[in-house]
Amino acid sequence: MPTSFFSPQGGMVSSITLNHLDDVLNSTVIAQANTSDLKTYSGLGMIFIVVSGDGDPDVNMIYVKDGGSEVIICPSNVNSIVAISFSVSLILRVRNTNPSQTKAYSSLSLTGFLNKV
Repeated sequence: MPTSFFSPQGGMVSSITLNHLDDVLNSTVIAQANTSDLKTYSGLGMIFIVVSGDGDPDVNMIYVKDGGSEVIICPSNVNSIVAISFSVSLILRVRNTNPSQTKAYSSLSLTGFLNKV
């Protein structure tokens, strides 16, 4: 869907094409003391992430925005909704903090807009 941005004087400044995205990442398991990248989005975007809370408390749901630091969304057993905007990339990641057991991580529902560059 084309989106245009206008100056206060009424002239068009720029136009971008935003692609709607809908993803579901189903719950599965992650090995003990392991980190795994679930999904990477590249481009300019905004996304809503819904964590269903059906995972184990030892697994953290994480995102990395625009090459920055990791941010923990919540433990995998907690229902959560977060909105994230990014200008370069977004990585969704899980980390099992249990050193001796394989654990399940939560399902994620994702919806938003992305302008791939």
